[in-house]
Parts: sequence; C-alpha cells; structure tokens
Amino acid sequence: AEAAGNLKDAMVYEVGPGPGGLTQALLETGLRKLVAVENDFRCAAALEELGRSYSGRLRVVLANAVDVDETRYMPLGSHIVANLPYNIATLLLLKWLRSANRYASMTLMFQKELAERIAAIPITSSYGRLSVVSQWLCETRCLFDIPRQAFVPPPKVTSTLIQLVPKPMVVTPAEFSTLEDVT
Repeated sequence: AEAAGNLKDAMVYEVGPGPGGLTQALLETGLRKLVAVENDFRCAAALEELGRSYSGRLRVVLANAVDVDETRYMPLGSHIVANLPYNIATLLLLKWLRSANRYASMTLMFQKELAERIAAIPITSSYGRLSVVSQWLCETRCLFDIPRQAFVPPPKVTSTLIQLVPKPMVVTPAEFSTLEDVT
C-alpha cells in the first residue's frame, strides 16, 4: 500500500483482495473510496466486515475482474493497486493499458518473470510485446520482489511489485491493436 504513493483522498481499484490484507492497508492510507473486485465468494463476508469498519469507504464487487467495466466504478485519475491473480494478470494489464490515461498509476504484483518482461529494456532477451506496449504508454519500474514465503499458501514463484505511471503524451502515436500485433 505504501509503495503505491500518496493515496490520501484518492479513488483506488483493487483486484484480488482475498480476505483483505492489502485492502485494510489501503483503507488505512486515508483514501476516499476503494472498489475491490474479488472472484472468490468465500472472501465476501470478511471483505464486507472490513468495509463496515471503514465507514462505507469500501465497495466489494463479486465478479471476475476480466469481465468488470472499471469505468462504472472509477473516475478519471483513479489508482489501481492489486496483487493480481497470475492466471489473468496479462489480460488485465493489457485491458488497463488500452485506457492507461484514465489512471493516475497502476501498482501491480506479478510473477517476477512477467514483471521483468514488462520493465525490460531494449536489446535484452526479456524485451518484447509487453515491454513495448507498457513503456509506450507508461513510465514503468520494478519496485521490489516479494518472496513466496510471504504468502499463505506460498506460490511456487517469486513475485515482483511493479508501478506503471501513464505518460501525459505518447512519444509516437499509434493504434494500440496495431502496435500489439506488430510486436
């Protein structure tokens, strides 16, 4: 939550809150409103209880994040902060990049290898489609790694927190889908 920057009075969109560890830390930043999208109905009760503790500043949406239209919940200038489910992380990133200028920042946790591809520099083996598209639209940097032992149950991979801040203007205009196809 701290790595996302100053969220006081901000609107924040979280994907994959689970039982609410990151959610609570985000609420403690003094944000104005947090919309948390969770696909696992078993987490609903814990999240709803957490919401009651924070004066209605938490809205829980029980749905698959791939299918959610974020614009229904988040105004321009909102932040995305998420410990992304790894099986849909690339889909979500590409979805959000298509309208990157809507967001103030995206602070996202990925599997380390994927985060390295997103932030890779040209002429490296990791540089590719995700690097080109992400860096065309955003300033992109890896913040830090999170060891698998930090999670219960521990995944088989190391995670990396990455931050993407949309650029005010892209350097070279292009159609998103064309650039994605070419790369």
